[in-house]
Amino acid sequence: MHLKKIAAGAAALVLSTALIAGCGDEKKDSSSDKAKEAISKIEPTSELTKDNFAEQIGAAMVKAGSVHVKMTSGGSLPLNAEGDQVTGATAAESKMSMTMDVSGMKMDMRLIDNKLYMNMDQLTQGKFTVIDLTDKSDPMVKQFGSLAEQTDLAKQFEDFGAAVTKFEKADAGEKIDGVNTTAYDITMDAKKLAKAQGQDVAGMPESFTYRFFIGEDNLVRRMSIDVMGQKLTMDFSDWGKKVSIEAPKASEITDVDLSKLMSGAA
Repeated sequence: MHLKKIAAGAAALVLSTALIAGCGDEKKDSSSDKAKEAISKIEPTSELTKDNFAEQIGAAMVKAGSVHVKMTSGGSLPLNAEGDQVTGATAAESKMSMTMDVSGMKMDMRLIDNKLYMNMDQLTQGKFTVIDLTDKSDPMVKQFGSLAEQTDLAKQFEDFGAAVTKFEKADAGEKIDGVNTTAYDITMDAKKLAKAQGQDVAGMPESFTYRFFIGEDNLVRRMSIDVMGQKLTMDFSDWGKKVSIEAPKASEITDVDLSKLMSGAA
């Protein structure tokens, strides 16, 4: 169940969850100007530690502004996904567009202005349904509502930093997309992170370990994790490349009730 939720939510940068870490404690005031000001004050360092890892990565990502993501997963839930993300300082400034194939099911997902657009092929008649992630009365928000927070880098920093239990440099890095990287193994308290992101912790492992491959510019080039028999690898490239992510046209949107469709599919 958890793996299905992770896969379904993958696009919102999926696992951006633990990996897209923001910078500074902006929970009380996460306005764009405040967030950008906090990020601009972070000085890049070549020595990553448990205490500065999240903010250094978060700052580098926001300053880059965009990234292309490719994701693959094996095990019981095969997953292939690819798309672009605008890494804004706040959820409102972050955008995502990703196509996915989850166990043969095709999906096109876009996250713009806290609205999640999902084209689930025949299930949604080849059009997009719309989920307003700020509408707490929508039953689908319980499934996908945390995705809005997952693109809020300041919130991610707080969750990520609190959940890290072990940080260590791995034996060797790799050259990825022409960039020399250093590998780091980051162990996290799985249940603490899940609770912080409003997820059900039932059946979750006590902890899991991510392997990050980081370039000299503190940008993530690859992240991998193997948990509960499901191996997920995410490659990041084209940092800072100009991307255009737009909401679907009105003619591409359907008014079908996704909650009823999902209930019927279940």
